[in-house]
Amino acid sequence: MSRIMNKLVFSIAAFCTLSFLTGFIHRINMRERSIKQSSQTATTIMTTWPKTTHEDEELHTLLKLTEWPLPMLNTSLEFSTHPRTSIYFLLHPRSTYIVGEKMEVLIIAKDHKGRTKSYGGDYFHAKLHSPSLKAGVSGSVSDNYNGTYTASFILQWPGETMVSIKLMHSSEAIAILHEKRSTRPDKVFFKGYFFKNGKEEVVECNFNLPGQDVCEYYDSRNEERWVCMRPKTLPCDAIRDHSSGGNRDILSTEEKTFFSM
Repeated sequence: MSRIMNKLVFSIAAFCTLSFLTGFIHRINMRERSIKQSSQTATTIMTTWPKTTHEDEELHTLLKLTEWPLPMLNTSLEFSTHPRTSIYFLLHPRSTYIVGEKMEVLIIAKDHKGRTKSYGGDYFHAKLHSPSLKAGVSGSVSDNYNGTYTASFILQWPGETMVSIKLMHSSEAIAILHEKRSTRPDKVFFKGYFFKNGKEEVVECNFNLPGQDVCEYYDSRNEERWVCMRPKTLPCDAIRDHSSGGNRDILSTEEKTFFSM
């Protein structure tokens, strides 16, 4: 450019799906257009965190800020969010934008059959970037809890700019991860090393090993519990060290299909 521009202009090149980048381009002096958007009743399952004592109030607030709407478990893959059927478009497009202004994009989540979702919980990543300037910035995505999401960006440079929206995980996949986090703490496991009188045993350790005969250890300062499977020949106080053990595949064949898109 021969001079510094202080205005940004948009034209929409194509109506596209989540599998591709949009053709949003900044240009000069185009007429303002408006768009219509549909709304649906939100049906979500929210995680609840009971508030107990005054000392727990800060923790309760943090948990509320990070809670995630979850659909029912055992949802068929057909009804899960699909990146190729979901769509997004510019909200309230104008011909001219000013650097520093906010721009919004509406995302409409749809399932494998192209039906609009009626609940939220999907994990979308939104990005504003300029290939020519090699610049980029992430946007914030707000869940409207009705199958739609609003991605917001602050326009930070003049010239060409593209919008990229990527589905990281569907709400159904996140529900699976949430359930596994609660029921399968052994996904990541550790090894405990026991030594005494010239004998050595290596057993599995973790924060919890449900249904196993274990040795229990407590950190009185942090009030944390650590357990190891009880060695066959050595006492619990013979533990000397521990290390990373590995990761287990805890997803069923059907569950894996939700993460293969």
